[in-house]
Amino acid sequence: MLSIEQLKTIYPDLEVNQLPHNAADTIDLMLDNQWLSIPRANLSESEQALLSRLGQPAENEQRSWYSFLWGLSTKLPTKSECDSRVIQFQVKFTDNAVSKADWLAALQAYFNQVYDAFWTDGMTGVLIEVKQNDAVETNFAGILQSVDAMFYTTTTFYVGHFWPVNQMLPGLFKMEQQLFSQSQKAAVNTFSPSLFQYLIQHDQGVASLIRALRVSLPADSETNQMVNLFFKNHGKLSQTAKQLFIHRNTLIYRIDKFYRLTGFDLRNNYDLTLCHLLMS
Repeated sequence: MLSIEQLKTIYPDLEVNQLPHNAADTIDLMLDNQWLSIPRANLSESEQALLSRLGQPAENEQRSWYSFLWGLSTKLPTKSECDSRVIQFQVKFTDNAVSKADWLAALQAYFNQVYDAFWTDGMTGVLIEVKQNDAVETNFAGILQSVDAMFYTTTTFYVGHFWPVNQMLPGLFKMEQQLFSQSQKAAVNTFSPSLFQYLIQHDQGVASLIRALRVSLPADSETNQMVNLFFKNHGKLSQTAKQLFIHRNTLIYRIDKFYRLTGFDLRNNYDLTLCHLLMS
């Protein structure tokens, strides 16, 4: 494998940093426990693909989910028809004696069902969660707090949207990586706020993602009316139920059902606004 000094000779603009840039215009990779950043403008597409793989653990290429998401294979990694979402994580370890395998196993234990989970370099990795029909919103802040307390780590989550496992998924995952790379860095970064922030700063680049979101949402008039009225009433349950001529508990049931179908919680202002815009 090339050393950092050899890479500097080939790419004079290479920078060595303590943390990744997480910018759309640079390639970040970890080598010898150091983060390297190289401007994309100076790289061909083949060089970008090669460098992106350089810092990856070699065993990842044997993983069907890694090969699929990173564009090395078009073979679907599962025969299951359940949707999935990719949870990206970045971990800062303060104790070098901590086993990364133990850390990852502890994280997986908080989820009912996981397709796969693996490290992509020394500090970052992904967990592919299976969508559950009876799921409630996951307490990511609580999971993060528990895992960090157990292993003396500092973790950042980037929680993607639930998508069908089909040939569009690698492209949607790549767009999510782009969204999260430019989002404000909170401990838990979720899909809707990151998309809003990206759309404010850019006027293009996520058109196919928006189309996929529209297709994934229910198209019936009853659901459309519920979402639009709930938005216009600023998320007030009683007022919306009255205008829909239904009981408040019936509205709560429909909102919970909407979450199970789409992964969007209408009681969250970002999710409600996004769904209103997509369904209008």
